Amino acid sequence: MSPRSFRPRPLALVAGLAFVGLALAVPVASSAQFLARETGLDPAILAQGVWIWKAATLLLGILGMVADGLRPGEVEASPLLERGQSAESPPNLRWNLGVLAICCAGLSLRFHDLGAGLWFDEIDTLVRYGNSSLAKAVASFETQNNHLGYSLFANLSVHAFGASAWTLRLPAVLLGGASLWALWRFALLVAPSVEAAFATALLAVSWHHVWFSQDARGYTGMFLAALIASGAFLSMLWSRRAAGMKLPLVYGLAASFAVWMHVTAVFVVVAHFLIWLWVAARAKQSGANRWPPLWGFLFAAALSLWCYALVLPQFVATLGGPSMPGHETQWRNPMWMVREMVSGLAAGVPGGWLAIAEGVFVLGLGLWSYARQSLAVLTVFLLPAALTCAVIVAQGHNLWPRFFFFSGGFAVLILLRGVFEFIGLCARGPLAPLRMTLSKAAATLLCLASAATLPRAFGPKQDFAAAAEYVGAHVPPQSVATLEMGSLPFRDYLGLYWTQIDDLQGLMDFERQHPETWVVLTMPMHLAATQPETWARLESEYREEKVFLGTVHGGEIVVKVRRAP
Repeated sequence: MSPRSFRPRPLALVAGLAFVGLALAVPVASSAQFLARETGLDPAILAQGVWIWKAATLLLGILGMVADGLRPGEVEASPLLERGQSAESPPNLRWNLGVLAICCAGLSLRFHDLGAGLWFDEIDTLVRYGNSSLAKAVASFETQNNHLGYSLFANLSVHAFGASAWTLRLPAVLLGGASLWALWRFALLVAPSVEAAFATALLAVSWHHVWFSQDARGYTGMFLAALIASGAFLSMLWSRRAAGMKLPLVYGLAASFAVWMHVTAVFVVVAHFLIWLWVAARAKQSGANRWPPLWGFLFAAALSLWCYALVLPQFVATLGGPSMPGHETQWRNPMWMVREMVSGLAAGVPGGWLAIAEGVFVLGLGLWSYARQSLAVLTVFLLPAALTCAVIVAQGHNLWPRFFFFSGGFAVLILLRGVFEFIGLCARGPLAPLRMTLSKAAATLLCLASAATLPRAFGPKQDFAAAAEYVGAHVPPQSVATLEMGSLPFRDYLGLYWTQIDDLQGLMDFERQHPETWVVLTMPMHLAATQPETWARLESEYREEKVFLGTVHGGEIVVKVRRAP
């Protein structure tokens, strides 16, 4: 396959030159000064970010013109990889309308009880970025809790509709609803239509997906974009035509959007790159369509750099070190993460641990079936999560199960395939003609069982308002103190200027001033890890007055009281 002579189309040329002109026109010094006023950050650090942004913008303009000018012609090419799935006619209008109805119903579920209590990470996003200027939302990266793309969407939503829980979460809901349709379109690439439809229905009534769709963080955006990028990547591997830059551009936009939503999505792109290297090295046929994925990776890298350019100098310092340095915590242990994920699933499915054990067997059948269909597809499902786990453990970061939420769509597909395979094993002899009917019935029961757990997704994630109301009714504010993670929600969000205590000595000083001492804290496991001496005193000297539970596991709000003899 030989490329055409270099001849970009007028639209690509104009767009590329516009990017180049923008890169050259933006002044560094005045831009850095403006951002410094809005963010309170060092102008020198911000100037570095502006220079990187100018370079990334210039790179995008040049890359766009070069890619369009070198686009291949409409010629036949050998695919890098055979699809490994029997051809199936595209779903008709009735199928699409039916799945669209499922997606709309799923979206309506995600709006239910959307204004329930925010949890700590959401409050941090609202206080730091939602209520701030747009410039601060895009140009500051002071904490690992900043999901850069979501912070921008949250800022726009809050300024458009007012500061509230539902406006902060609105982008997550819309991205979560869109990811239902994205799963349907992706599933059609790797599974029969009936499995794709049931996978979409199962995700629509999954309490885990509903919960994250009501979480003002970047996870549903990453989920959506990872599905689109994975679909574009597989399509490029299977393509028999070198027909321009549409698929590489779709891949680049989706992959960079995923990275913008949450930085761990970079491991999705790295996994795809490794798969492409492996497949391209094994392709022995002449004229193999090797290069579209490479263009996709170039677009993804350039766009991701552009998205993070302004904050890149801060980004390296913020994410470069381990979480909670100097403190031993089980949150870095992969086995703790596995236990948390399994216990969370056990709490969210009917049958609990017995259902989990049965599910492991069914998942095994699904994995085996996809392995027989295409090892490349199975690797697309599994390798991103494996890389994420390996790198996070190596860097000493806390290993939260939510980092792997983007793999939920793949997990649902594997589970549904396992259900159909299991029914296929059982429905033999006289039952063989009923195999598909029984498979559909089993998938329907699975969806109904999942829907029965939906109430667990709703309600306050952390009920700071109820805790504040309770304490306010029982004690004057001067006798109340907050510890660590309790300070931001009560002081900065709810405006309750309780005394903030930072260490054991501060706690003992406060006790001497107040014979009856009230302490309100949250995330007790975090406090026990970072301040074991303070936690030991709270356990030995204080009585637990009240505990306010929420849907965040381990996020209970604890009210403790000490009354001097």
